[in-house]
Amino acid sequence: MKYLLRRLTTAFFSRNAQSLAGYAAEEYAKVLSPEELKRFLDLKEGEPPVLPVDIQHAHK
Repeated sequence: MKYLLRRLTTAFFSRNAQSLAGYAAEEYAKVLSPEELKRFLDLKEGEPPVLPVDIQHAHK
């Protein structure tokens, strides 16, 4: 039961964190030039602007 609860909450928070990261990147895009945004987020060519989210520690 504990395993199932942990998996469900991790998935829920992971999805919310990804959503928040996308929103934050959109806000940064409003004040930064495209080149500044690319450098700030360390984007590769063709990557959408999204802040990195580290969820690896949530699986421990």
